[in-house]
Amino acid sequence: QQEQQEQERAAWAQERARLLQELDASKAHPEVDTFLEQLREIEDMQAQQAQDHQVQLEAADQALRRQQQENAVLQQNLSDLGQEVAAVKRENARLLEQQQQQQ
Repeated sequence: QQEQQEQERAAWAQERARLLQELDASKAHPEVDTFLEQLREIEDMQAQQAQDHQVQLEAADQALRRQQQENAVLQQNLSDLGQEVAAVKRENARLLEQQQQQQ
C-alpha cells in the first residue's frame, strides 16, 4: 500500500509539473489571461449566487418552522375548543333532561 501511495504521489507530482509548464506556456498568450479572468469572475458570481440561495433557503426553512409551530398551537386550540363544545353539549343535554323531569 505504501508503494502504491508513493507511485500515486510521483504521478501527481509529474502531473503538477506538466500543468505548471502548461500554465507558464499559456502566460505568453494574453487571451488566456482574459479567459482566466472571465472564468474567475464567473466562479465568483456563482459562489455569490450559491451563498444567496443558501441564505434564502435558511430564511424559508425558518419561516416554515415558525408556520409549523403556529399550526401546532392552532391545532391544540381547536382540540381544546372541541372538548369545550362537547362539555357544553353534555351539560345542555343534562339540563334539558333535568328540566323535562321536572315538568
